[in-house]
Amino acid sequence: MSETSELHAGLGELLPVPERPSRIWALGLSYEDHIRETGSGRGAPPIVFSKDVASWLPHGDAVRIPSSADLAQRLRTLEPDIAARVGEELGPLLPMMDYEGEIAIVVLERITSREFGHGKLPRVGFAVANDLTARSIQVLGEGAVDPLAFWRGAKSFPGFLPVSPRMWVPHGTPAVMPDFPLVTYVNGRSRQTGRSRDLVYSLPTMLEVCAERSGELDAGDVILTGTPAGVAFQVTAWKRRLANLFLNRIGRLGAAYRAYVGSSDFLQPGDVVEVEAGPLGSRRVTLTV
Repeated sequence: MSETSELHAGLGELLPVPERPSRIWALGLSYEDHIRETGSGRGAPPIVFSKDVASWLPHGDAVRIPSSADLAQRLRTLEPDIAARVGEELGPLLPMMDYEGEIAIVVLERITSREFGHGKLPRVGFAVANDLTARSIQVLGEGAVDPLAFWRGAKSFPGFLPVSPRMWVPHGTPAVMPDFPLVTYVNGRSRQTGRSRDLVYSLPTMLEVCAERSGELDAGDVILTGTPAGVAFQVTAWKRRLANLFLNRIGRLGAAYRAYVGSSDFLQPGDVVEVEAGPLGSRRVTLTV
C-alpha cells in the first residue's frame, strides 16, 4: 500500500480547501535548520504574523512577480519616509523573490483561546503551501518599529500563497503534528528538504498562539507552520551581527542586493516552483511578469 493510501485509508478524508480563508496566520522561524541559515534566534513565544487573504491561490498555475512600482507602492503604505529614501539611494526596488515550502493547517471549527486552556483542540485539515516572499520588503523591516508589518507586506501580494486545492482532514484532531515530508523544487532541482516532525513548536502550541492574537480561531482560518532550510535568502549569524552594528536599514538592503545580484537561487520570470508533501500531494506554479 502506498504512503498516500496508508494515510487516507480509514484515517481521514480529502476535502476542498476554502475558496477564500477567513484569516491567514503565519509562524516564522519554526525549523532549527532555517533559524541557523538566516542567522536568527528562535522566537519565544513563537513569531506570529498575518498574510492578506488576497495572497491565497488554490487554483491557477501562474504567479506574477511584483514590479518595482508595485514594490514601491507597498513600501509607501508601510513607511513613506523610508520608501522615498530607498528610491533616492538605491533606485528602483528589486523583488528578490523567494520560496518557502510549508504545511498549512486549515481550521475547521471555531475555538476560543480559553478553550485551549481546557485541553480542547479544533478539527483541522492539512494542505501543501508555498509562502512566496519579496525579500527586499522584508529586509527593510529589520530595525523598523514593527518589523512584522514588513513581513506581512513582503508576503501578501496577490497569488503569493499557492496552496493545494485539497486538504487531508483526519477523523480526529491529532495531539501531535503528523509527520509529512516537505520538498521544494525550482525548475526540477530540489532546494528544500525537511519533515514536519522537525518543527520546533507542537501542533497545540501553534494553534494556541494564533488563537491568542484575536482571542479565537474561526472556521476557515489558515495557519502556515513555517519553512525548513534551503531558501534563497540566507545570512550567517556573524554577518547579521555586523549589519546590525554598522548598517542602517537601507544599507542592509544594499548589502542584500549585492548577494542577490551574485546569486542564481532567487526566483526569476519563467521559474517553476513545486512544493511536495508526500501523501498531501503537491502544488506547482510558474513565475511571470
